[in-house]
Amino acid sequence: MNQYLSRAEMVTFIHLCAAHVDLEHTVDEATKRPPKDQKDKDYRRYLKTAMTWLHKAVTLRNDALDQSARDNIVSRLKHYDIRLLPTDKMRVELKEIQKDPCICHMETEDLFDLLENTIPQTCGICRKTGDSFRKCPLKRVLDKYGVPVFDASATVYCPYSMQEPGKTEREKQAAYANAIFTESELERLK
Repeated sequence: MNQYLSRAEMVTFIHLCAAHVDLEHTVDEATKRPPKDQKDKDYRRYLKTAMTWLHKAVTLRNDALDQSARDNIVSRLKHYDIRLLPTDKMRVELKEIQKDPCICHMETEDLFDLLENTIPQTCGICRKTGDSFRKCPLKRVLDKYGVPVFDASATVYCPYSMQEPGKTEREKQAAYANAIFTESELERLK
């Protein structure tokens, strides 16, 4: 397993962690009342089994991650609030959130343009290794905002670095673009 997560893997893992917490609450609520019949007992047993397997999956993935990736996920999970809302109520809450001056509102396309034009000239040419890349302030910011890494299997050098031997600069940038963008986004950018 890779020590770092791509953007899609990060989102999936955060959803799994949130589902795990939600399932724990569901199991707690379901076990407060005594079971009425065999179906009630089976329902509880299946919920507990689901929680056990989900816990095993989350633990396995978490244990394979680099410490900075784990810290990033923990900090992101603290900012998540899972709700099931009717669409109209969701729109009202979204407008309230957008009024917050502490939140920088940026369209996804603008963020992709910013990343596409800055990462190859900064992280892309970086040669930091060991503790120096782990303490890099730019890496911390990219991790914080879930920017996908260029090389998820990198352990010795920064996973955002494009310094792979034998590849041309254009091949490295194309590989990074493929790592960040979906096929439809790449088509739109061409």
